[in-house]
Amino acid sequence: MKVSSVAWSLLGLGTPPVAALIFIPLLLSQLGAERFGLLSLIWAFTALSGLLDLGIGRATTKAIADLQVGGDTARMHSTVAAALRVTLLSGAFGAVLVLLSLTLDLRQIFSLQSVSADQMTTALVLLAAVVPIQAMAATYRGIAEGLQQFREISLVRMALGSANFVAPWAVACFSQDLGLLTLSLVLTRALALLAFRTIARRHLPATTASIDRASVRLAAPHLLRSGGWLSISAIVSPLLVQADRFAIAAIVSAAAVTSYAIPFDLITQLLIISSAITTVALPSLSAQLARDPAEARRTFVRWAFGVTLLMALATGLTAALLPWLLPLWLGHDLPPESIAIGRWLCLGVWINGLGVMFYSWLHAHGRFRATALLHLAELPFYALTLFVLLQHFGVLGAALAWVLRVGVDTLVLFAMSRRGQHAAQAKVTSS
Repeated sequence: MKVSSVAWSLLGLGTPPVAALIFIPLLLSQLGAERFGLLSLIWAFTALSGLLDLGIGRATTKAIADLQVGGDTARMHSTVAAALRVTLLSGAFGAVLVLLSLTLDLRQIFSLQSVSADQMTTALVLLAAVVPIQAMAATYRGIAEGLQQFREISLVRMALGSANFVAPWAVACFSQDLGLLTLSLVLTRALALLAFRTIARRHLPATTASIDRASVRLAAPHLLRSGGWLSISAIVSPLLVQADRFAIAAIVSAAAVTSYAIPFDLITQLLIISSAITTVALPSLSAQLARDPAEARRTFVRWAFGVTLLMALATGLTAALLPWLLPLWLGHDLPPESIAIGRWLCLGVWINGLGVMFYSWLHAHGRFRATALLHLAELPFYALTLFVLLQHFGVLGAALAWVLRVGVDTLVLFAMSRRGQHAAQAKVTSS
């Protein structure tokens, strides 16, 4: 893996936290706890809507990286065309599901006081448009990552990550209407889709072979088989990450989401360290495994060890400074329980930073089935733990449940990685 690629990836992922540090206090002051809590849910939903690419984006990243090693440009184009068609269909299906939620009384479910039913309806209609936009953007980004265009991807991420906070702040300066706040986020995602599409189309190698419908139809089942288990992870994993906010809103209140979302959004930004590396790791290690498996393993071990040390330093320092950082950031608007929540989340982020490294290593080997089964097993365990701990500890229980989940997740991923390594060594020995 190139250090320059990791550096660009880190820059792209690191810019949004800077924007968050500046604009979240302003948004909280402008919107109040309830509207800011809803805005947090909208941010969470836009992140979740990317799951309806059904894992095709990540599967395409690996497929493109593997095909580049063999120089098979015809299959690359067929794979891309198939991936985009599947994603468009799944995104349209997701939009319909969102529109069906208009039949629910969300004001009562989230115990809303100041937001009208008309504003909620407008926001939901706009969020329906986000689903196919996010799904298609994830697939185009996957193509660009497979082509290892990390510099251009990072530039788009920098712009999108900043606009994620700047756009609603600009709206909040003259209106607190939830529909307008949502519209600002929809427009930023649409621009990001166009940018990722441009990058992918610019760098995809040309082919002299004709790409007809038959070749695309042939590529689609292969892509779906390769990414079938990854699709399950793509659906379940964001639920594991974002479900806590919706549970807090339903069990406690929408306003209570703020006391959890503020430290969560701040502290989980530390995961950009490991995320920057794993973004580069999947296509790089996939290609390296095809050429020299032993060297690929040595590369992974070096980077995993480095991530463990960096994450320990970052989370330890953050936990120690949190009683000063959060009040300095938010002043009197800081919910009193946020510091305790934040310190527990620091522990979870350190653990999760190593876990995502094992996750990427397994995917570089094509072991999508193993991680998907793990996520499926975690979902009911986490839902039950989240419900019980929220009932007994309030919002702090959500942080405890999250730390427990990522701890179990990392231990199991480590065990699967070790078992896979021993199996591979035994296969080499027997041959």
